[in-house]
Amino acid sequence: GGNQLNVDLMTQVAVITDENTVLAVIAQLRLDSMPPYAISAVKNGKETPLSRERGLSLEKAPNQRARLLGMFKSRLAVKIVKGTRLISITYTDTDPNRSTAIANAVVDAYVNEYTQARYLASSKTSSWLGNQLADLKDKVSSSQEKAEEFQREAGLVGMASMQGASGGGQSGGSAQPAASPDNIPMARLLDLNKDLTNAEVSRIAKEAAYHMTETQDPDVVLGVGSSSLATDLGSN
Repeated sequence: GGNQLNVDLMTQVAVITDENTVLAVIAQLRLDSMPPYAISAVKNGKETPLSRERGLSLEKAPNQRARLLGMFKSRLAVKIVKGTRLISITYTDTDPNRSTAIANAVVDAYVNEYTQARYLASSKTSSWLGNQLADLKDKVSSSQEKAEEFQREAGLVGMASMQGASGGGQSGGSAQPAASPDNIPMARLLDLNKDLTNAEVSRIAKEAAYHMTETQDPDVVLGVGSSSLATDLGSN
C-alpha cells in the first residue's frame, strides 16, 4: 500500500545519502584534490590538525574525512517526488559541470552499492543453505537407519512381512515394511520421521531469512520481509 511505498522510498533515500555512497563519489571524482574540497594551504605558518592530514588517504585523515562528508551532504539534496515512485537527486556546486558529474556519480554509486548488498546477502545465504541442506541429508539418512534398526528390534519387520504374505500378490524376496491400518506402529513411525524432516526444513528456512537480515542493509531487510520466503514462514 501507500505506507509501504513511502517506507521503501525513504529507505532508498537513506541508502543514497549513506556515508559509503558519499565516500565512493568523493574517491571516484577525486574531489579531495580540488578546491573547495581540498585542504587549504597553511596560513601564517600555523599548522592545524586538518592541515597535517594533507596528502593522506581519507582512511588516515579523520578530520578531512568528516569535513568532506559535511560539505558534501550540505550540498546534496535527495527528495521524493510527491505522488510518484521517483527520487530527485541534485547537487549544488560552483562549477555547473562538476555539479552534474557529482549528481550522476551519486546515482551510479547508489546502484553499485545496492547491487553489491543484494549479491553479498544472496551469496552468504546460498552458501549457508548449501551446508544446511547437506547436513539435513545426513540427518535424514541417519534417521532412516535408526528407524530400520528400531523396526528390527521391535519386530515390526516380521509383522509387515507376515501381512505381505497373508495378503498375497507378492512372491519372492522379502516383504517391505508397510504402513497400513493393521500396522499402526509402522504408520506412526513414518509420521514421526516425516514431522522431524519438515521441522528441520522449516528451521533452515527461518534461519536463512535471519541470516539475510543480519546484513543490516535496510533494503535487503525490506526485501526479505516482502518475499515469498517470509510469506511461507507465516507470522512466526
